[in-house]
Amino acid sequence: MNGIRYGENLQVVPLLNAASISGTSKSAFLKVTNALWVNFLATWGAIDSAITFLVESCTANSTSGATLVGMAASYRLQAHGSDTWGDITAMASTGLALASTTYDNYAMIVDFDPRTLAEGYNYVRLKLSCTASTISHSVWGVMEPRYAQNLIPSSS
Repeated sequence: MNGIRYGENLQVVPLLNAASISGTSKSAFLKVTNALWVNFLATWGAIDSAITFLVESCTANSTSGATLVGMAASYRLQAHGSDTWGDITAMASTGLALASTTYDNYAMIVDFDPRTLAEGYNYVRLKLSCTASTISHSVWGVMEPRYAQNLIPSSS
């Protein structure tokens, strides 16, 4: 049993299972109150129109009656089948638009510091929008909780 860890130091959460969208798709919210750092891992297939990504923070685990705020973050891109990530690049609080076909079959890691969240904004999600195409994609949340543990608490 030496070396078996099961990700006890990380919390990995499927936020949006593989789905096809046309228009806007939003991942589930991730509660980041006790997170040291937070990443989103998004993957998608072929695209034939621009795709936009936006990190949103919220005061609740629902948008009902809550205020959403766009968050600045950093990201890296990688083509599927490659093991070379692109440069760390800033993502504005208004989001990131990627051109069509240039970014077919890519993955993206989005990183942001949960300490930059405004008071009371303890939930975050990744929003994807496309203009015309149907895109197959998924989103995972990965974060390091302040306290490593065997019984990983819920993030929602």
